[in-house]
Amino acid sequence: MEHNFLSEKQVSEIEDRYKSLQKLVMMDVDVLIKEVHAYRELLQNIEKEKPKVSEIGSIEDDLLADYHHVLTPKDIQNILGIGRRQTYELMNSGELPVVRVGRLMRISKSTFIHWLKGQK
Repeated sequence: MEHNFLSEKQVSEIEDRYKSLQKLVMMDVDVLIKEVHAYRELLQNIEKEKPKVSEIGSIEDDLLADYHHVLTPKDIQNILGIGRRQTYELMNSGELPVVRVGRLMRISKSTFIHWLKGQK
């Protein structure tokens, strides 16, 4: 019965490949761990910066002081800092209580503030 044994050189090459692969895997794990830590830190910062409901109470005086009593889609877009498409998707979704005047969509400032305070 004949056995096929690997030469010392082949064994050494296999060990080198294994070590290289092990280093790559460990590098990937290290990168993932760093990304998880960065993501957790980002979430903590967001939580710290999130306005409390009592802080939102003054939103009408501060943020919306320059706006009319009836807001347009462009106003909503500017206030929320979102794009035109997102604004119309929000207004057409029924989530934001808008009034339609023909093809025009409007929302009262007080209704918008009430909706905004209800957001989490």
